[in-house]
Amino acid sequence: MAGIAPQIKSIADHDLNKLPVAMPLEDKVNQLTYGDLHGNALLLINLLITSGYAKCADEKAYDEIVKLYDRSEKLTKPDLENFQKFLDDKLVFPEENKHILIRLLGDMFYDRGKNDALTLLVLKKIKRKQIILSNHDIGFWIKLIKNKDTCSPNVSYGGLNTAIEDKIITKIEIMEIFREHIFPNLVLIGYDFKEPNTLDLFQHAPGDFNSLRKLAKYYHVPFDPEIKSDPKKICAAIDQINTAFQISVQNNTFLDEYLMQKNQFTADFEELKTEIDKLQLEEFEKDKETYIKKLEQLYWNYPLYALIWRRPEAEMFISDNYGDLIPIVLPSFSSAETRHPNVAGCTIHGHDKHELPNSHTFDKDIGSGDICQGELVFATSTGATKHEPAVIVKAEAEVDSDADTEDEAKAEYADNEEEEEIEQEAEDEDDNIWEGLDYDEAADFDEKINENPATIHSDFLHDLEYGDRFTMFDRPKRKIKPLDEPEDVSQSTKKQKK
Repeated sequence: MAGIAPQIKSIADHDLNKLPVAMPLEDKVNQLTYGDLHGNALLLINLLITSGYAKCADEKAYDEIVKLYDRSEKLTKPDLENFQKFLDDKLVFPEENKHILIRLLGDMFYDRGKNDALTLLVLKKIKRKQIILSNHDIGFWIKLIKNKDTCSPNVSYGGLNTAIEDKIITKIEIMEIFREHIFPNLVLIGYDFKEPNTLDLFQHAPGDFNSLRKLAKYYHVPFDPEIKSDPKKICAAIDQINTAFQISVQNNTFLDEYLMQKNQFTADFEELKTEIDKLQLEEFEKDKETYIKKLEQLYWNYPLYALIWRRPEAEMFISDNYGDLIPIVLPSFSSAETRHPNVAGCTIHGHDKHELPNSHTFDKDIGSGDICQGELVFATSTGATKHEPAVIVKAEAEVDSDADTEDEAKAEYADNEEEEEIEQEAEDEDDNIWEGLDYDEAADFDEKINENPATIHSDFLHDLEYGDRFTMFDRPKRKIKPLDEPEDVSQSTKKQKK
């Protein structure tokens, strides 16, 4: 296979039900990349141990967690307490590994696993993480915010929802974890850069360089043709794309943008599919290039949706003379030149099992549903990357730049400060609501909130319709500035320790 790949570790016939033997971490490893989790908390725990990031010396404790996970579609309070106790006491995270970035290629929630609550608790324990946005995780996000089902299968959410209904955990607790540990670490694309000219890209679904170019255009990021041969400029562009994406997340606009693209793509796709379905194979072959171009253009018109959902076989078929369906394959996926920039390296993705030129798929069956045995893969990287969790801070009062005089400006500033004080008092009232409530009472109150969100205006609660009173973030203000060049994680960590 062309390109210089990260160190990909593959274990054949791995068994999630057995405590794994950890692989030794090579020197200078600063990134570990895991593939699709399929909504399986046990798979995540197993990967953390197998890759050498975490340790579990107690085989009996691991066996108990395997049994607990198997019954976690119907959690009890002791189950949840014992799971947390395992994470706190038995799953050890060595201090020397805390600089390592754990990169997750998605499908952590809302998939074929047992219970999303357990996955959230495991993710809380990981010090540094980068989460590549995926279709199932967006489905989870939409379900939490808008209470709509937009992705299937979503078995693992059923386990979480049952736990909420049984008052084992509250929705408020779930939202707090999601807000503090998931949102700040979301990105669209990850990368690993090694001097002088090796660039590895990480994304959920397979894509091509044109997709990256269209995504840059969508976010108004400069992306001239010559950038394809300059890995440092590509890294800088990805940093800017991820920053623009995070701003849309914090401003509560991303879901609406994504859903609009998804709905428009679906309508256009169905229209083109109807047109192709009427053709005989000979008719299609005669004008094949035209239809392929239309299909390619359709994906490029909706870059957010394409980045997360696109597959080489475009889920569109043509019937042959025997009535069999032949998948229509997008040609850009079979060309190494369009798959990856004009530099050494590869793309690692999940979502689809096809092995494409200059790419590796981490979409494996293990951990999907009840599949406990199969190939386990992960990657180690030693190059430069950039990832800082988004910093959520309260917006400061601003002086009106259009004020005519200094006195007017001071008056405007004072008014803003007064508004801030009023808002803070409202927030304090929200906090006081929880004082004196035991766990069951808080759960009952949480249930009332779900029935009638207008009963509370706490900033961390979601507004099902994105109203002014309900936001996932407290008037966010970005503190992250994209780097001109990727940061060497290992070097930055050393500086922090000093």
